[in-house]
Amino acid sequence: MPGPVKGPIAAFADVEAAPATRSRIGRLAPCLAFLLAGTVPVTSAGTLTLVHGGKSSFQIVCSLDEPESTRFAATELQYFLERSTGAKLPIVTPEKKGPNAIVLKTDPSLPIEGFRIAVEEGDVVIRGHDTPGDPKKIDFTDPVLCGTMSGVYEFLERFVGVRFYWPEELGTIVPKRDDLVVPDDFRLAESPYFSLRQLQYGPQWVSNTEEAASQVWGRRLRLGASRGYHFNHNWWRILNVEDWASRGHEEYAALVNGIRRTRYEMNPTRRNGQVCTANPEVQAIFVEAAKKSPASMFSVSPNDGHSGFCQCELCRAQDGEQLIPDGKFDGYRDLSDRLVGFYSTIAERADRDVGGYAYNEYLESPTNAVLHPRVYISVAINNAFLSGNPTEKMRAERILPAWGALAPRTTLYDILYHKLAMENMIAPLDAYVDERLALLKSSGLSGALFYIAPEMEQGGADAYVAARLLWDPHLDPIEIRKAYYHDLYANASDTIAAFYRTAAEAYARAAVMSRSSNKHRAAMREMVPKLKEMVAQAAKEAGEDRDVQARLTRLRKAMERMQKAR
Repeated sequence: MPGPVKGPIAAFADVEAAPATRSRIGRLAPCLAFLLAGTVPVTSAGTLTLVHGGKSSFQIVCSLDEPESTRFAATELQYFLERSTGAKLPIVTPEKKGPNAIVLKTDPSLPIEGFRIAVEEGDVVIRGHDTPGDPKKIDFTDPVLCGTMSGVYEFLERFVGVRFYWPEELGTIVPKRDDLVVPDDFRLAESPYFSLRQLQYGPQWVSNTEEAASQVWGRRLRLGASRGYHFNHNWWRILNVEDWASRGHEEYAALVNGIRRTRYEMNPTRRNGQVCTANPEVQAIFVEAAKKSPASMFSVSPNDGHSGFCQCELCRAQDGEQLIPDGKFDGYRDLSDRLVGFYSTIAERADRDVGGYAYNEYLESPTNAVLHPRVYISVAINNAFLSGNPTEKMRAERILPAWGALAPRTTLYDILYHKLAMENMIAPLDAYVDERLALLKSSGLSGALFYIAPEMEQGGADAYVAARLLWDPHLDPIEIRKAYYHDLYANASDTIAAFYRTAAEAYARAAVMSRSSNKHRAAMREMVPKLKEMVAQAAKEAGEDRDVQARLTRLRKAMERMQKAR
């Protein structure tokens, strides 16, 4: 990533940036494309010229009193404008403002995470709903709101043509422009359509220790959250059955096949080792833990794993007679009513927001239990990567709308690329990503967390398309994908787009045949000779374009890893 951030953002003129949609508000005015004319910096024929011939008299104005995210937005704007036009706009405080400027300021009256861009009296003003905190890290449990940053990235994309396809420099597109002009009556306001927009387990950054989608690249893709969410498997933290059993309370543990299961599997991840949710003392312990937690949402999700839930009479009485109708747990007892009832009890008695998974044997929407209004559900269906299988697709089409009808605050937890099952495979979902995002919207859910491929070459445009649609699901995914391949692969774009369609079709066929990851890998390895031919053709089409050739080299290496995968 070019240009490291220098120290705390204070002396603006000395700071370099770290290179790193239509919303529910909608557009306030139609967008005009670049108008390459005019002189600096006067308005002319309905336009405002910010840069002409690589020179500008504009400043970037931002107060030192603004939140860190607003000030960081100023450095990002300065950095990418200079890279594109050669003009380095000085960053100054309001008292040093000249005649014309791009002004950045926070505005808490805007919708949460929202921004507004407007030309006002010869200035471009970008306002955003911002809150204090580090904008370079995305924490979904305690989010920092970065509306102004989103406004700056919208400005850069719309008027400069910058694209943040990959976290690396090789996947960041910054066109060279001598002139930069905007309409002098431009107005735009946006806020995210979905409250939760998270991509997980994707490319890593910072010495391969942190996920890029939870850092600045994620901000550039406008990932984030409008409130804190907390759904992690948490029972073992709240009530450790091993510890309580040693103190004479084996009855707190789940009764399984007539025995209280007081041991965990796979320590320290604490699989199974569930609790007896009907026990009043267990409920009291959970309520007390919820009351003491400082988090905006407290997770009451069971431990990971399945088939370890309590079989005592009181717990089973909450389940009813419904059996799971399909999927991995076809024919199992449906535990949704039991878990939703437990979540609601904790929310009611603790008088606070709680989060809980709908997952495995408790994935279905409840039949009898009433969902408390302070319970937030994350539906962990985890089957988008199998969307090529009609059965899995229909299962999602049944489950997600049912949860959306019950509680629109519900979010989705899903997998576009299964890191374990699909390891080293080039296995894009392509149009199936579009279908899953469309289902997310039509189901009325409030957002999603998606697993994505650990390398950009493995999923093609999937992660980028998902990010854009999480901000604005009204965008055209076909056009997003087309632009992605065109901008990254230029003359070879048609061939590489066909490469990923071919890989997606092959993977979809494999998903129909079997759920087995080994069979998926075998099927995809058979495609390698054909895919290699397509990359060779793309290399010829790319000619002497060094950036495109470098991207194709990465793709060839990804195919080599796929061919060697077991």
